[in-house]
Amino acid sequence: GVVTADQAKEIAATGVAQIPTMIVFERVAQLTEGHMNFDAMDREIEPQEVVEQFSDDQIKAHPAEEFTRPWFEEVLESRNQQGKNALLLYQAGVPTFVGTDSSILGNIAGSSIHNEMRLLVEAGMPPAEVLLGATSRPAKFLFEEPEVGTIEPKKIADLLLVEGNPREDIGATKKVVAVIQSGRLVKRHPE
Repeated sequence: GVVTADQAKEIAATGVAQIPTMIVFERVAQLTEGHMNFDAMDREIEPQEVVEQFSDDQIKAHPAEEFTRPWFEEVLESRNQQGKNALLLYQAGVPTFVGTDSSILGNIAGSSIHNEMRLLVEAGMPPAEVLLGATSRPAKFLFEEPEVGTIEPKKIADLLLVEGNPREDIGATKKVVAVIQSGRLVKRHPE
């Protein structure tokens, strides 16, 4: 549905945060259209046999069940509204967290967070705000004194180092150069 400006103000006044999970709706829309748009990161993370379950031929061979088809069609019709609602809520002052409900209908854990950030930026949110919604903002919401979410002394050193500046181009988050977990370099392909 459509969120009105008045509703957005009411929601903002409550202090509640939004987690749009737009990637879920995008994947459902793609499934409804008959083609899942998996990118290189999706294919690297997800086992090939799972990706193959979402091939165009498999989607065609296994159409949506009768009871889910109306919901799938509604999601397809409201596809563009999701971003408008998220932007309106953000502009009204509702804190935005980045979440994905990964592992639902081709929504791949790991890469889906990058896709969600892209969708939020495409909806009109500034990349810097989206990055905060994926890092420090939820950490501060969940913990009184979070050990994660920011780069500071005495914090857990979990870092994703990327090529480029994600504050200018959110797509840079997919250009992973290195991952540091608890202060240790993680090797992507152990020797």
